[in-house]
Amino acid sequence: MRDGEQIGFFHETYFDYLFARSFISTGEDIHDFLAKSGQYLFRRAQTRQILEHLAGTDPGRFRTTVTRLLGSDRICPHLHDVIIAVLGQFDAALPDWRAIEPLAWGQAPVAGKVRGLLALPQWFDAADHDQRWEHWLGTPQSADAAFPELLAVARHRPERVAELVRPHMGTTPQWGQRLLRLIEWALTPGLS
Repeated sequence: MRDGEQIGFFHETYFDYLFARSFISTGEDIHDFLAKSGQYLFRRAQTRQILEHLAGTDPGRFRTTVTRLLGSDRICPHLHDVIIAVLGQFDAALPDWRAIEPLAWGQAPVAGKVRGLLALPQWFDAADHDQRWEHWLGTPQSADAAFPELLAVARHRPERVAELVRPHMGTTPQWGQRLLRLIEWALTPGLS
C-alpha cells in the first residue's frame, strides 16, 4: 500500500496482529516477555499491537499493563515512546488518567513523557477532575512541570485554560511570565 512517499506491507501489520492476538490468548505478561526476550526494534510493532488489542478488549488489563511498562526501569526508552504514542491516540477517560497519574509526577525518566499526554485534549479532559489542574497550578514545582502542557492545550480548551489561570493573574513574577507565554502562544477569543 502506498501512502505518499511511504510504502507499507499488509503482511507485516497482519503478522503483528496475529502475534498480539496469540500472545494475549496465552495470558503471558508483556513486561516479563520484553524484559526476558530482548527489546529490539521489531518489538515496537508487536508491543503496539498488543497494547491496542488490550485497549479494545480488556481496558482494565490495558491500564495495568501500561502502568507497569512505563514504570519499569527494565523497559527501554524506545518502547516507552511506543506506549506513549498508543496512549496519545487513545480516547482517554478518568480511569485511564488515574492509572498513570502517579507516573506523571514521579521521579522516573518517563514522567515528562507521561505529563506530555496532558497537552492532548482528550487527556487534558480526562485529568480535569477533582480540581487536579487547580492543585498542580497552585504549587510552584508542579506548576512549572504542568504549564507547558497547559500552554499546548490552550488552543483546544481556551475557556477552561482561562478559568484555570485567572486566579494567578498578578500574583507572582513567575506567573506573569507564564501568562505572557500563554498570551503569545495561544491568544484566541476564548482566552479573553
